[in-house]
Amino acid sequence: MNEQPQHALADGLKALAATTKHASASARVEAEVMAAFGDRPAPVAAPRVRMVWGAIAATLILTTASGAWLSYRHGRSAAVAVQQAGFLQIPGTAYLPPMESGAIVRVELPVTALPSYGIQIVPEMNTDSVDADLLIAQDGLARGIRLVSDSQRFRSTP
Repeated sequence: MNEQPQHALADGLKALAATTKHASASARVEAEVMAAFGDRPAPVAAPRVRMVWGAIAATLILTTASGAWLSYRHGRSAAVAVQQAGFLQIPGTAYLPPMESGAIVRVELPVTALPSYGIQIVPEMNTDSVDADLLIAQDGLARGIRLVSDSQRFRSTP
């Protein structure tokens, strides 16, 4: 809307308000309206409407509860599987699909990358990189990590 039509509309509304400023219904009309609303009970929602809202609320509660239960169950089973193999679970992998198969891949990682895998860097580390075994799932995503000590460095892994 342009500025000119907006001003014309505003002026027209102001003029209408000024002409109807003192207009009101008669006392008899006002009394009849108030009496009509005073005798009527407050509107009550129909039983069908209450039943629909109850069903929606129940569906939301069940959906939320089942989603929380499934995420708890799934996250816990993945963590147990990774810990049994001696690997630390990588943060953010609890909600990935369960592992069906996987492979262990030895990699050399920069020390600065360790916090992204959930491993804290200690100040005594005087190296730029470390050897680590990554547990790679069938989907190609890393699920677990374990650092390789010097005694395991040249040992082959099955």
